[in-house]
Amino acid sequence: MKPCQDLYDGSRGNDADVEDNFIDWGEYIHSDTGILSGKPVARGTRLAVDFILGLLAAGWTEEQILQSYPGLTRESLKAIFAFAAECVKDEALYTTAGDAAAG
Repeated sequence: MKPCQDLYDGSRGNDADVEDNFIDWGEYIHSDTGILSGKPVARGTRLAVDFILGLLAAGWTEEQILQSYPGLTRESLKAIFAFAAECVKDEALYTTAGDAAAG
């Protein structure tokens, strides 16, 4: 099963103590095939989760994002972080000897 495939049924994982402190992203993250081809978006917007994470990766602050996109709230940003954390929690990045030599 793909990470975060459970987005589509609205459930969330609960197998780690840390997750108990996460905001319930299901209230804030939504997927609809009629919006951005089903990409996860902040509920009530057409702002994809990966777009918001990309802004942060590009150096935007939470405050800049909230000012530029008034449809978002601090809670929706926390939900995006919780969703992303859940998506990657079971992922692993493996390097090979060739990768190490090239880097």
